[in-house]
Amino acid sequence: MLGILDGKIAFECSHGTCKAAKRDTAVLKAEMLRLNGEFKPEPGADPVVVLGSKVQAIDADEFEVVGTTARPVYPDSVWKGTPYGEFADYCTDGNFIPKRFFSEALRTVVGSVVGGQLSTDYQGVNARAYTVLIGPPGSGKGTAITAARRFVEGDFDSQTRTSERPLLWDDSHDPQNWCWPSRYIGAHVVSPASAPGLIQATKPRKLEKGESARSPLETWRELPRFITIQEEIGGLFANFANENSGRGLETAILELYDRDSFTTTATNERSAKSGRLLYSILGGIPKTEWDNIFARASSVGSGLFSRLNIIGTENERTVAGLPEYDFGEMQRRFLPRISALERTPARIPLSPDGREILKKWFARISEELKNEDIPAARLNTHAMRVALHLAWLRGHANILESDVDAGIKVADFQARMRDFYRPAEGETREAQWEARIMKVMRQKRSLAHRELQKAVGASRAGTAVWERAIAGLRRDGRIAVVDEATKAGQKTKVVKLLKQNG
Repeated sequence: MLGILDGKIAFECSHGTCKAAKRDTAVLKAEMLRLNGEFKPEPGADPVVVLGSKVQAIDADEFEVVGTTARPVYPDSVWKGTPYGEFADYCTDGNFIPKRFFSEALRTVVGSVVGGQLSTDYQGVNARAYTVLIGPPGSGKGTAITAARRFVEGDFDSQTRTSERPLLWDDSHDPQNWCWPSRYIGAHVVSPASAPGLIQATKPRKLEKGESARSPLETWRELPRFITIQEEIGGLFANFANENSGRGLETAILELYDRDSFTTTATNERSAKSGRLLYSILGGIPKTEWDNIFARASSVGSGLFSRLNIIGTENERTVAGLPEYDFGEMQRRFLPRISALERTPARIPLSPDGREILKKWFARISEELKNEDIPAARLNTHAMRVALHLAWLRGHANILESDVDAGIKVADFQARMRDFYRPAEGETREAQWEARIMKVMRQKRSLAHRELQKAVGASRAGTAVWERAIAGLRRDGRIAVVDEATKAGQKTKVVKLLKQNG
C-alpha cells in the first residue's frame, strides 16, 4: 500500500505475509523519521491526498506540489459555490490544468468588464487585477485565458433586453461590438507598446470623410475600460527594458493598478501628458522567459512585482485533446448579473469585523515575510480584491469576515508565489545566476551538482558564467560542493546549502 505519512511517501505491505504488515503506525513513523529526518511541511501546503482508496480522486498537480516542490497549494475552495468556481470545475474536467488558472483568469476578465461599477470603501481596492499565469509549455495557460475571454465574448440576454452584444471586444471600428463605452460596463482589449500609445488608445477615432460628428455611443462613460490579454505576455514586460518608451509604459501601468490616472514623462521632443482609464492585465508566460525578462528589466524593485497576481504551476502532464467548451448555460445565469451593474452599481463596504481581521493578519504576515526577505507590499490589497469579488458573488451587503478570510487565504498563497517565482535579478550575469542557484538551494538544501544544473537551466548560462557563479557562492560561504559516495560506490558532486551566521 502506498500512502502519505506525515507528508512523506510511505510503503506498507498489506497482503499479510511480510513482517512490515505487522508493524504499527508508530514504528513505521519512527522508521520514516530515521531515514528522512524531521518533516517540516512546505509553506501553505496542507495534506491533500492519501493513496490507498479506490474512490479518492488524485490531483496530479497538487500531489506533485506536496511531494517534491516548495510551491504552495492554491485554496481553490474559496470559489466553491460561485460562478468562478463552477467555471473552473467545468473547464478542468478530464484534464490536468489547475483550477486556479481558470478561476483567476475569469476573475480578471470580469473585473475589467465591470469597471468602476463594483467597488468598496477600502482605499486602493477595485475589481481589477494584473494576473500572470506561469507554467511550462502545455500547462494550460493559453487554454484558460482563451476560455475566460470566450465566456464574456458571446451574445446574451440581460435583465432589460435580449441579445446583448459581447462585453469584451478588440475591434474599436466594428459597430457590432463598439456599443458598451457609453453604458458604464464592457472592456476593450488593447496591446500598448508605450505610454503615449496607451493615451492614444483612449482618444476617439478620427472622423471619416463626410462625417460631421461621431455617435454618442462612442463616448466612454465614465472612463475607458481596457484590458491587455496575451497568451504570451512576455512581449509587454520586455518593453520595460527600453529606456525610451518602455520605462514610461511600466510607470503608467504601476500607477493604473490602484487608481485611474497616469502621467507620461516629458522628453526633448514630447511634452508630458496625462491619461485616465481603468486597466487590467491577463497573460501567460513560461518560467524561463519570466526569469530572463525580469532579470533584464529589473522590475522587482520597481513595484510591478508586488502588483502582479502570480498564479503558477509546475505540472507538465497533458491529455491527448480537449473537448469544445459550451458555456451557454453558465453565461445565461451569470452574465445578466454583470449587466445589472450598469444600472445598479454595487458599492460593498468592508464590515468592522472584516477590517479588524485584515488589520491583524497584515501586521502578522508583514513581520513574518520581513524575516524571510519576501516583499509584503500590497498583499492586503490582493486579499481585499478577492474579498470584494466574493462578497458580490455571494450577494453580501457588506464584505464580511468570511469574505476577508477567503481573501487572506489567496493572499497567503500569493506571498509564497512571490518567493517561489521571484526572478533572479542582478547587475551582472554572474549575480543573476547566483540568485537562481540560491533560490533552488533554499528549497532543496542539498542537491547533486547535475540536478542543480538541470533545475536552474545552467545550459543557458554557459560554462564560464556557471563556474564563476558557483565559485562566487563558495567564496561567500553560502554553499559547499562536496564529494559523496553513491550506492554503487562511485563518487558524485553534491551541492549543499550552508547556514548563514547572523
